[in-house]
Amino acid sequence: MKAQLPPHYFDMPNVARMAAYLLYNKDGLRPDRDLADKLLHAVPRAGRIAHANRSFQERAVSYLDKIGIRQYLNIGCGFPVPQRDVHDIAPEARVAYVDYDQIVLVHARALLQTTSRVLAVRADLRMPDDIHREVGKFLDYSKPVTVILTDVLHYLPNSTELVEILRRLTRPLTTGSYLAVSHVERSPELQKAVEIYRQIDVPLTLRTRKEIEKLLKSCGFSLVKMVPAPTWKPMGTVPIEDESLPLLVDVAQKRDPER
Repeated sequence: MKAQLPPHYFDMPNVARMAAYLLYNKDGLRPDRDLADKLLHAVPRAGRIAHANRSFQERAVSYLDKIGIRQYLNIGCGFPVPQRDVHDIAPEARVAYVDYDQIVLVHARALLQTTSRVLAVRADLRMPDDIHREVGKFLDYSKPVTVILTDVLHYLPNSTELVEILRRLTRPLTTGSYLAVSHVERSPELQKAVEIYRQIDVPLTLRTRKEIEKLLKSCGFSLVKMVPAPTWKPMGTVPIEDESLPLLVDVAQKRDPER
């Protein structure tokens, strides 16, 4: 039986559609565009942050593909970006795309799940055991897997459950697996964004660099340092104004097994 969309799904702004609009100034419905434009007015670098996030993910996958990682679990994948999705960058890898949004999943299955190496499933990061049940037969957890959490963790509020969620998510992964993560940084600039997302009951949670690192280290990953997204293995010269972009990223490796 098909899952039913929430009431007024298309009448309310949606985070995934807003993200697509911020990246490409297209797609999304009128409510998405209106709120995204409001966000851009309040936080002029919001579009730059969205582009920096996507660019980091692409560079991270390219780097991991070059060192031999052949399995990826992309949680909160959002709407497909033709020629720029994980399986496009790492064509020999097995890639599981996961998102909770039903319409995102429709697009993902139509545009991404085109070979036996790609799987698209609906699941919620807050229920990691469900994710593992969905992808456990598709990915081989006895070999390294990269979990991609870009533009995701800052939508989960601070709680003791958050650490446990991340531990349950990463516990099945073998030593040598990776975590590619991005997270907005606490700053006066982004405080306005918190108020805007609150209008649609989305808990945008700003954290400091130390808070993000502590959260991820608690899951058994070694983080050298969270850095502004444009400065992580840049392809060229980073503009001075981007060196302080309040989006922090890292690619961390799991060193010690947690079983």
